[in-house]
Amino acid sequence: MEIYWAVPSQQCLNKTRKPIEPQKYGIKTNKNQKFHGTEIVIFYEHQLGLYPYLEFNDFDESTNDDNLELNKTLIVKYINGGLPQNINLNDHLEKAKNDILKAIPDPDFSGPAIIDYEKWRPEWSLNWAARRIYQLESTKDVLERFPGISEKSATEIGRELFNKRARKFTVETIRLGRKLRPKALWGFYDTPLCNYDAGERWPVGCLELLWWLYAEVSALYSSIYLYPGDRKRKKILCERHMHAKVAEAEWTWSLRRKDRPVILFTKMELDPYSPSQNLFYSKEELFCSYEWTAQLGVDGLIIWSSSKQIGERCHSISVYLNNVFGPCSTRICHGRGRCILRDRRRHQKPWHGHDHWPRNKFTCICPRNETYYGEYCDLPGPRENKEKDFPGKTIIS
Repeated sequence: MEIYWAVPSQQCLNKTRKPIEPQKYGIKTNKNQKFHGTEIVIFYEHQLGLYPYLEFNDFDESTNDDNLELNKTLIVKYINGGLPQNINLNDHLEKAKNDILKAIPDPDFSGPAIIDYEKWRPEWSLNWAARRIYQLESTKDVLERFPGISEKSATEIGRELFNKRARKFTVETIRLGRKLRPKALWGFYDTPLCNYDAGERWPVGCLELLWWLYAEVSALYSSIYLYPGDRKRKKILCERHMHAKVAEAEWTWSLRRKDRPVILFTKMELDPYSPSQNLFYSKEELFCSYEWTAQLGVDGLIIWSSSKQIGERCHSISVYLNNVFGPCSTRICHGRGRCILRDRRRHQKPWHGHDHWPRNKFTCICPRNETYYGEYCDLPGPRENKEKDFPGKTIIS
């Protein structure tokens, strides 16, 4: 299982700040710890093509649908056409091509390439809460074009246009990426979208609604973020949440008859947007997010954080990484490699020991640029011809 560093901690490389060194724990890290690099690339909305979206005051994902319709002071600004049915697709793809070639100059790049488009979802019925604005504006757009039409008919036409163009926009964008960089693991952030209770909320599961999308991607990038409010949950609910996320991703691939990577977005901070709270994952939350998901057999984890006030967070992130997050590497791999579970069969019965790191459960991956090798990265000397003495040893190339 690979672990990637997607924390924009380049400011922490400044000599006046506490350095952050995830690579010493075997975490794949871009040069200068940027979002774009040789290990992993994340495209945000303004970094890939001409993504259409709406800007409006008081945006909050939890906004009640009714509040949007009743809010007479809502000011909506259309960016790049605002709605997917208004975009010039050729212009978008031309810019996206240049953006991809610039961000990924290596044609043989084979790492995660994630498109993080979050303003709207490419299926009408999945745009709830604040995203319902895309439904309202689509209906309004039809009414303005055809003043004599009923609102019900306008909504149906708006739905059809939105779904058709959103799907076209999404599919053509991912196909362009696969064409330009075919070895990369292309996918969209937060897919599959559903949670373990999704089947109780919608008569048709949203996994089925996005089958066409899963046919196009080469990896699934689900999110298993924990938030401050999750601390009220019992541990079993956390494990249930993680299990559901992994299970739905595997189920998605099984339906598509594909065996492709499942890579999860996770964090270390409960709320990176409020650095003053300094809330990091507890050991139990680490176990639930990292070791539990590893035992479920995922192919990778991406450690993400916000760039907000990152300069002020360098010290606390570094301390946490070295004192809490990295001890397995320190204790078992002598600080020279990354811990991996010996038995990573999917659906095996997990061990419950988040307060310690049992040596018999783990082995190590040692970087090639180190002068140590062996099961626990504890054997010094030249590496030549010695890997064959340790057939079970896995090495980062």
